[in-house]
Amino acid sequence: MEKLQATLVDVEKDLEAVTLKKRKIIMLLNKYQEKLFKGQEDVTITEGGIYTIEANHRLPNDEVERLAKLEEAVETSSQEIISFKLF
Repeated sequence: MEKLQATLVDVEKDLEAVTLKKRKIIMLLNKYQEKLFKGQEDVTITEGGIYTIEANHRLPNDEVERLAKLEEAVETSSQEIISFKLF
């Protein structure tokens, strides 16, 4: 019977440790999800700015090329954010 009690105590300790790790992981996951959401908002705002500029201003060709490069960088960043995996 004592052996069973000792095993039960060990299992309860293990369960407590796993539960604590789970809480920490959930907290980290929430933190990274907030960062991801903020990054997505930033990308959306930047894209909106690009589209507004394109719609309202005629730019010289060199500026159009520069804007296209910026738009490509925003799209790449957006894809990196979307494909981000925490685990």
